[in-house]
Amino acid sequence: MGQFVPVNVPLTPGDSKWDDDELMIVALYVAPGDHVKANEPLAEVETTKITLVIDSPLAGMIKKVTVNLHDMVVPGETLMTIDAARA
Repeated sequence: MGQFVPVNVPLTPGDSKWDDDELMIVALYVAPGDHVKANEPLAEVETTKITLVIDSPLAGMIKKVTVNLHDMVVPGETLMTIDAARA
């Protein structure tokens, strides 16, 4: 049985606040079935002022990607799910 961990858009990028309510997915570096390491880049989101790389919180296998390139997302939205048991 897998241990599924969601990867979400951060509520804030570091110590600053998002300048927009919506962000665009400008890069996806993984697909379902890919194995990832902790801190490996998974995706990039962009506002009118910043681009933020979203890294993997842990090692595992990408179970599901719930967004597509150029989708608009909001802070807290789930981008993908990692199966930590398949590290």
